[in-house]
Amino acid sequence: MTNPCLHGGKCLPQGTGYTCYCPQGYTGENCEIDVDDCQSEPCANGGTCIDKIDSFLCLCLPSYGGDMCEKDVEGCEHGWRKFHGHCYRYFTHRHTWEDAEKDCREHSAHLSSVVSAAEQEFINGMSDGKRRQSRQMVYENWRESQPDNFFAGGEDCVVTIAHEDGKWNDVPCNYNLPYICKKGTVLCGTPPAVENAHLIGRRRSHYDIHSVVRYQCSEGFYQRHIPTARCRADGSWERPRIICTKFSSYYSTKLFKNDPLFHLQSRTVWLVMTLP
Repeated sequence: MTNPCLHGGKCLPQGTGYTCYCPQGYTGENCEIDVDDCQSEPCANGGTCIDKIDSFLCLCLPSYGGDMCEKDVEGCEHGWRKFHGHCYRYFTHRHTWEDAEKDCREHSAHLSSVVSAAEQEFINGMSDGKRRQSRQMVYENWRESQPDNFFAGGEDCVVTIAHEDGKWNDVPCNYNLPYICKKGTVLCGTPPAVENAHLIGRRRSHYDIHSVVRYQCSEGFYQRHIPTARCRADGSWERPRIICTKFSSYYSTKLFKNDPLFHLQSRTVWLVMTLP
């Protein structure tokens, strides 16, 4: 008799019928159903879940890492909030659409666009009232009968209304309203140079936040203080504390001329001097 249980399931006869014992990852009367391992939505921070046999794979948005996209490897400047790989900031002062966009550009950003229901929900929670948004529209969330171009002068700009679940309304661009700016996440550039020292390892054009680089003093110099620097969440580097001082017989004579160990074990003296 042909085994009716699929995908390697074990068939156990029972009276005139049978029961299939399915391997992990399958279910159903004949083990014909692949269990959806993505049903629990295991991928964090907007990651996409790909179902596999008894496993899953997370495809992470830029700036996130880890098996389930749980690691935030790029951050936002102080005062900005991160969501799904972008940074947002709410401004309470009121501007026309053009002036609001200009102010966003001065912060290396643009007026916020809304490309998903999840982003709309995030933006709704940033403040109350009406806010301007970019003209870019991929996801749509118009109020009923909108856009209607009600004013003869034209309603060429869009606002999102928080207390109406973020519904959109077209309005004249000369309205003065608060706004939200949106931009990419933060990276650190080239680490600061240290006199008479060099970086250990391959130098990169940019570094994720919380990255740590290590310096090494050049030949003929000894190290004082911690030799590392960290990329901070605002995209700037910690000031390196390492100081590289040149070896000289002057220092050894001045510091150790009265120490009997200087004459007996000079190598020991130099090892002491190389400690931070």
